[in-house]
Order: sequence, then structure tokens, then C-alpha cells
Amino acid sequence: MSLVLRYNLELRKSETRKFKLPNLKSSCLLLRSFEIDSEYKSFDIKIKGNDTIASYGEAVFYHSNMFDLSDKMAMIIDADAINVELRNLGNASTKEANILKINLTFNYSKLNDGNIIFNNVYTNLNPEGLNTILSDISNAGKHVTKIIWTSSQKLTSLEFKPQFETDPEWLKPVREITDSQNHIIMNLTDDVKYDPDFVNQLSYYTLCVPPDLEKLGVIVYGYLK
Repeated sequence: MSLVLRYNLELRKSETRKFKLPNLKSSCLLLRSFEIDSEYKSFDIKIKGNDTIASYGEAVFYHSNMFDLSDKMAMIIDADAINVELRNLGNASTKEANILKINLTFNYSKLNDGNIIFNNVYTNLNPEGLNTILSDISNAGKHVTKIIWTSSQKLTSLEFKPQFETDPEWLKPVREITDSQNHIIMNLTDDVKYDPDFVNQLSYYTLCVPPDLEKLGVIVYGYLK
């Protein structure tokens, strides 16, 4: 899954334009690259999260108009918001047009799995222990992309049951079946099967395991806070 955002802007000489990009992390989409198209190159651009993600000026645009942000993923993931600042460097004495037309294209694509950010084996599988598991997963990282469940015993299924009912329905029951490798793999980037906010909703679920299960392993993939 990918998404393309396009902005068609007009800036007067010496004008600075600031805007905020949509935050699509809840849909597991991250900013990966951007493109700039303009007849004149007398402008600069800054993309900022918590810190400066990218900053390019006039000389760069004579060389390229496409910019890959793959090496900035940690900063993009960590950012609470991504802001763009575009500045027309032209002034009254320059020969460029009074109105600078700039077309900006921002390319988003789906998160990959990231890295293992948490793993543990639990033996306390009473209701309190199961709540601890869900709490540990919720606090594992800034973005959780995949959860793998396993056990040294035969693992048949797991159920996540909402602790309350709402009208209309807000939380949906989730039932997972073990694969041939005795794993249950929850790919949370599948926004058809899972609510994009599923990890934050875990505190409102009750985890149910087979009654004879004595040990449950959890591996969490994603990105650290």
C-alpha cells in the first residue's frame, strides 16, 4: 500500500510558506521520499520532525529534484508531526518571475516489520498475568508492526475479547489460529484485519489462552520510542 500527496504552490518573492504533512502512521504509512518540480530554482526547503529531517537549497535543485528519505526513517518515525517550510529566495532585484510556482510530491509507503523490540516468555497465565502481557506489548515501542506468539507446548489459538460492548461496535473480538510451525503471527500492518490503533486498544481487551497452556512466548516487531 502506498499514498502520494501533491501540493501545487505559488510563492511571491521572499515569501515563506509553512504547512504540516498528514500523520498517517496509524495507517502504517511513512513518508519515504519527495519530489520538487519548478521552472526556477531560487528557493529552499526544510522538512522538520522533532529535529531537521532534510534541508536543501538552490544549488541542490540544479542537480536533482528527487530526494530519498530512507536514511531518515528513525527521525520520521520518532516525529510527532512533520512540518514543511518552503522559502522563495527571489527578491525585487532578481530576474525570476514574481510568482514562483512549485509542485511538491510526497510519497508514502507501508512500514516494514522493523526490528525485534521486545521478547519474553510468560509462565504466569492467570488473568493478572495475561493483563501484564498486553501491557508489556503496548509499552514495547513507538510503533508495533507484528506480534508473534509461540510456545514449547502445542498452541492452538488465542482470543482477544473486548471487556465491554458499545453501540455502534468499537472493539471487535479477534481470534487467531496457530500455523503449521506452532506460531501465531499477527501482522498489524494489515489494516483490513486489524484496527490501526489495535496496540493502544489492548488495555480494553481480555486475552484468552487454552486452559492447559503453561508457557507463552511473545516476540514483538516494530520501532522503539
